[in-house]
Amino acid sequence: MSEKKDLAPVEDHTVYVHGQITYVPHYRFPHIYVGPGYPKHNAKHWGAKELESLGAKPQKAMLWQRPKHTFQEAA
Repeated sequence: MSEKKDLAPVEDHTVYVHGQITYVPHYRFPHIYVGPGYPKHNAKHWGAKELESLGAKPQKAMLWQRPKHTFQEAA
């Protein structure tokens, strides 16, 4: 019989899909979205409106929980 390993808690988040690339919210700054390779191989980050203007479609995905003390986007 195998033991169940504790899994990291996940929650529902909005991600953006453009072509075959999924952009996910940054772990500490949920108002910006990052793609594969961030930050070492691709330092670019995007806002939701930028991604939508490029044709990216919002979808829901289960991602790790983000810290509750995240920084908010400056007004």
